[in-house]
Amino acid sequence: MNNTYTYTIFNKVLNEVVYVGKSINPKNRWKVHKSCARSIGKSNEKFAVKKIHYHMNEFGIENFVFSIVANYDCEGQLQEQIKPRCCMKYERIR
Repeated sequence: MNNTYTYTIFNKVLNEVVYVGKSINPKNRWKVHKSCARSIGKSNEKFAVKKIHYHMNEFGIENFVFSIVANYDCEGQLQEQIKPRCCMKYERIR
C-alpha cells in the first residue's frame, strides 16, 4: 500500500490563503502545480487549471511555499486526521 501525503501550498503575498492537497508523490505533484502555473494562457495547457495556479502565475511561483504536513499509510486515516486541520481550499476553475 502506498503512503499518502498531505501537503500545503502557502501564498506568502496573501497570508491567509493556503491550498491543501494530497498525493502519493508530493515532489512530482509540486512540479505539476508549477508547470500548470507556467502554462496558463499557453496552448500547451495539459492539466486542469485551478485557482492556485492562477495565483502562482500572477504573484510568482517564488512567493509560494510547499510543505508536507502529514504522511499516512491509510486513506481513511488521512481523512479522519486532516479534515479538522484544513483551513481553506482553493476552488477548481474548470
